[in-house]
Amino acid sequence: MGFARKVLSGRGLLVAGLTAGVLAAGGTAAAFAAGGDDDDTAPRAPRIGYAQAADAALKAVPGGRIESLELDDDGRALWEADVLAGDGVWRDLRVDAGDGRVVSNHVDRPEDGDDGDDRDDRKEHDGASGRPAQARALQSAKIDAVRAAGAASRSAPGVVTSVEFEHRAAQPVWEVDITGQDGRERELHVDAATGKVVADDSQADDDSDDDSDDDSRDDSGDDSRDDD
Repeated sequence: MGFARKVLSGRGLLVAGLTAGVLAAGGTAAAFAAGGDDDDTAPRAPRIGYAQAADAALKAVPGGRIESLELDDDGRALWEADVLAGDGVWRDLRVDAGDGRVVSNHVDRPEDGDDGDDRDDRKEHDGASGRPAQARALQSAKIDAVRAAGAASRSAPGVVTSVEFEHRAAQPVWEVDITGQDGRERELHVDAATGKVVADDSQADDDSDDDSDDDSRDDSGDDSRDDD
């Protein structure tokens, strides 16, 4: 999702397929395999969905707000959560996707490494930079990560693999990555104030494909006329 880090950032997540089923508390059962496209490993379905992972993370950080949540299946299925604690400190947590246990919980600093948070260096859409602007926007958002993911999954049924808050001056949104039953990955934007889906990149891709087909047909026609 600016939960870039958006394109398999740090998670090494390779989606091999999906299994039907819905977990309690709004989570969706997903099937993932760690390996390449030729990997014959049977899909593994995490028992803990995004809603349950969020609940576990917030119990570990009372009064916190989730900024991002993404599934990492690089060897061990974990939900990675970035949480803004009530005291204003950013924390990085890992939740076991098999049993819901919080396996790590520490202060999230930019110097933590490649997977550390880099919000201090990242320019936001309104030209502001740094964590304070991100924190204020997140605290003001009426829609939280779980509600945003739920809205996106109702619009595009499938497995939620990532949800991340994106601070924008005009319209803060949640970016939600979903993998459908056909294995297709989609990114939807959910308005952080209203909970409405305001963008779906798969629709844009479809339009682009149609335009490409039209252009191809036009070019083909031009070529044939030139031959004449």
